[in-house]
Amino acid sequence: MSVRSMLLKAVRSKSLARSVVFLAAAAFVLAPIGVTGGSLPGLSDLASVASAAQGFELGPAPQVTDSSMLAPTVSAPTRAGSMAVNTSDRQAVVNLFNSVYTPALAVQPSWTGSVPGCIPGSNSAAYDTATISMVNYFRAMAGLPDNITLDTAASVSDQQAALMMIATGTLSHTPDPSFLCYTPAGATAAGTSNLALGVHGPAAVVGYVQDPGAGNTAVGHRRWILYPPETSMGNGNTTATFNSIQGAFIGSNALGVIGNFGNRPASPEFVSWPPPGFVPFQVVYPRWSFSLPNADFSQATVTMTQGASPVGLTLLPLSQGFGDNTIAWEPIANFASVATDTPYTVNLGNVRVNNVARSFSYTVTLINPATGGGGATATPTSLTGPVGGKGLGISASGNSVNLTWSTGTGQSGYNVFRLNNGVVSQLNASALAAGTITFTDTTPGSGLNCYALQVLGPNPPQFSDFLCDLVGFHSASNTPQNFTMRLNQSPNTAAFTWTPPPAGSSFDGYQLVKLGAGTQSLGPTIQSTLGSTSGLTCFALAATLSGNIVGWTDFECGLPSFGNLNP
Repeated sequence: MSVRSMLLKAVRSKSLARSVVFLAAAAFVLAPIGVTGGSLPGLSDLASVASAAQGFELGPAPQVTDSSMLAPTVSAPTRAGSMAVNTSDRQAVVNLFNSVYTPALAVQPSWTGSVPGCIPGSNSAAYDTATISMVNYFRAMAGLPDNITLDTAASVSDQQAALMMIATGTLSHTPDPSFLCYTPAGATAAGTSNLALGVHGPAAVVGYVQDPGAGNTAVGHRRWILYPPETSMGNGNTTATFNSIQGAFIGSNALGVIGNFGNRPASPEFVSWPPPGFVPFQVVYPRWSFSLPNADFSQATVTMTQGASPVGLTLLPLSQGFGDNTIAWEPIANFASVATDTPYTVNLGNVRVNNVARSFSYTVTLINPATGGGGATATPTSLTGPVGGKGLGISASGNSVNLTWSTGTGQSGYNVFRLNNGVVSQLNASALAAGTITFTDTTPGSGLNCYALQVLGPNPPQFSDFLCDLVGFHSASNTPQNFTMRLNQSPNTAAFTWTPPPAGSSFDGYQLVKLGAGTQSLGPTIQSTLGSTSGLTCFALAATLSGNIVGWTDFECGLPSFGNLNP
């Protein structure tokens, strides 16, 4: 096999190109563990890369300029459903997260449609239920009626809208007949739906509440999900792929959010995200918002504190027409500080309602659902010396991924986070012991799996380098063994080590293949080398015989300057 053939295999392996898009979107996806564009160098640039690569995209939210469209059309009153939760009860919040949020993300869509032939198809009933359950999870946490139901009639049109978007590879609330698989019903549904490319189902709902992107500073998608009078929503999803020269969209969603409004519930008075009370850190995003019907926020002030310390923030431009009037802002804070429950107090002033200035204050306490929140994971006062977690290395063994790192004396433990197909997961149920220096992921997802080590003990916790493995890409035979990549906290250099292919393999050299940037030829006795990195960089090691590739490893990738481990 030639190097060109090997690289083509990588790009076509469903695919490294697609997976790189998800990695490029790390600034968006990793927000749940507190890693934001403002907190670590390089991630703000990745947000632009993600948008350009079109791996995950939210268009502008659907906007209502005619207030009559918000009039109640459903006579039944909105009311609390089975998920109603008291967010001042920590255990109740944890139970809801574990019983609704996490399971919903695991449900499979089983889409029956197809872009060829323009077949909208349908998804499994379980997937539709999981999608609406995710809507109700966020509404319950916000203190809203959580009995949103699936509008099966509207879902037929939303399914057509979702198909149009993925078939054309473009999002529009006013699609015209030039859209592939166009239908008038789908076009109408697009005008009243949240739309997404590159994500679908429950994960799309999560994306709408996160509401990332330069065009979504008004958090309009979130505001429709959390609009108090909502009673039912249509839902359409695909898992088709749209390929572009920059990358690929995998799936689409159209969630009908405008229409089927009921009467406004008597409470809560305001809707905020994150809401007052205990909130899992996984659902606390870089953009915070506060909504109040008919409020004038043009002269409003917002301040935040964490304990006695002020938290800087940036107010976002005001824009109305997405449900209730809203003000949004981006705190300058690391929301991964959840070794213990961490409260943030929000104060709003000069919010004018009926021309009367009002003030509001509430506290959001970030929690880790996997811990008790007390002193069990508190920062020890006696820890001294360098922290562990440096020199993170990644390698593959079959279809498992191995992580290794250096020990230290300044840490109390570790958490391991994985990014796969746009979903961030914490892989350890409880903190790893302070002396741990290895971790094996025996059940990685398909495609690119990316890992970061959260080092507990420092306050706030610190993060290791960010490394990835393209699981299963390696050859069936003649594969160099134990191929390991480390960045060693370097902004521009990766270090590699390996051992020879299994006994009986025929080879006379190696090539270190750098995706998109050529190769480095190495002799048969060499078992280590260095490679240059610039932004996201991926490498594989190939065994060669007479100039031909006869075996190869998984691709290993690294994102320099992600980690923030201090000396």
